[in-house]
Amino acid sequence: MFKSRCCMNLVSAGKSGVSTAYSARSFSSATRHAPRPSSRIRYLIIVMPITAFALGTWQVQRRQWKLDLIDEVEEKLRRPALASLNEIDPLLQQPAEAGDAVPVQLRGTFQHDREMLVGPRQRDGQTGYHVVTPFRELETQRGLLVNRGWISKTLARQQDRPAGLPQSTTSIFGLLRRTTNKNLFTPANNDVKGQYYYVDIEQMSAHTGCEPILVEETIDASYATDDLEEQGIPVGKPHEVLLRNNHMQYIVTWYALALATSAMSVSLFRKAPTTAFTRARRSAS
Repeated sequence: MFKSRCCMNLVSAGKSGVSTAYSARSFSSATRHAPRPSSRIRYLIIVMPITAFALGTWQVQRRQWKLDLIDEVEEKLRRPALASLNEIDPLLQQPAEAGDAVPVQLRGTFQHDREMLVGPRQRDGQTGYHVVTPFRELETQRGLLVNRGWISKTLARQQDRPAGLPQSTTSIFGLLRRTTNKNLFTPANNDVKGQYYYVDIEQMSAHTGCEPILVEETIDASYATDDLEEQGIPVGKPHEVLLRNNHMQYIVTWYALALATSAMSVSLFRKAPTTAFTRARRSAS
């Protein structure tokens, strides 16, 4: 009986050893033949979360820059309005950003015979133009350009809007503009034909004999403009500078993408060995 038990133990041990060896070989083989992501995909999986995290961090910096810019513009809007071109002159010697959006209030006369219509421009679903008119300041007798605001296309002819053509000395209130933007697809202005698609300070001032200074007339945002539109009186923009600040949305998007792709990469790199181990266990049993 003792010999019989020994033999049974030896047989059991042998089977166990064979099973263990087979299991190890199966796991090694399964691991070796388990599908792994290609090198290009693995590279992308590694790069994507790093890139997304870097872009999210960059947007954090951009957001702070935009907040500082908004604070700077709001500080300018609170300044007392400059009352003469002589007061504006020092700003013209500084970088464009220093003098942009500074409040200005001047007295003088419009030169309507050299008026320029810029557009077309949309406002509340209507097509129209921005009225840019030379303005001669009373104190210095110097000329500058004034973007008076928007009028409807139906009132483009001056004879149809006499109320919008003041002849006597008048006051203007607005913001000094040092730069203007031109869309990539915007056509070139044509002085000969009187076609203007965007405000070009240098070109339009040279054409009208003014100094390259532009004031953009503004109005109180709460002011009702229906009567002005009907009479053809140009409607200025609200006395504010709107700067979009969507950077927080971009921050959330990029950081969420970084987190998601990080989890994806961890999952993919763990998936192959785990699957191989499961197959080996099943084969062993």
